Amino acid sequence: MAIMDEMLEYRNADGIVTVYFDEGRQQLDPVVCANVLTLFYKHDRGEELGNTLAWVLAVLEHRAYLEGTYSYIGGDAFLFFVSRLMGVSTSVKERVVFLFQERVRERFGKEGDALSLAMRILAAASVGIRDVVDRDTLLTMQELDGGFPMGWIYKFANAGIRVGNRGLATALAVKAIKVVDEME
Repeated sequence: MAIMDEMLEYRNADGIVTVYFDEGRQQLDPVVCANVLTLFYKHDRGEELGNTLAWVLAVLEHRAYLEGTYSYIGGDAFLFFVSRLMGVSTSVKERVVFLFQERVRERFGKEGDALSLAMRILAAASVGIRDVVDRDTLLTMQELDGGFPMGWIYKFANAGIRVGNRGLATALAVKAIKVVDEME
């Protein structure tokens, strides 16, 4: 795919994919990198981004995601998107599954909005862990119309603007509750 070839052109000196298609803006974000890696592994081109994978795994190992990333709010988004990467690459999953399980368990019971809790629950489920504590907390957040409150996922760092979506929070919350209940 041509867009993937173009993505390869926007890596920093260490070979890590940057956020922007702009050589003058060398910003890094591990969530963006996890998503780019997911795309590349899904299309059997993951080996082209070895340095990016190494950096994402170092972020996981050193817990550098806990306060969120450059563009994403909170640590649960990082874990969620890494779980998606593991879902398309058995080699990545085999390499990191035990560390990932440990990192997910560390998040159990931590504060979070509905979107954060749903992403945490789904990340845990992706490696066979049933997060009942956060499922129960998530259930208390359900509103009268059946939906869940808006959750914040993205931020424009320079402008201080946060982006959230009630529909996304509701969709992931419903999926997370279902996944936990099916693991019984």
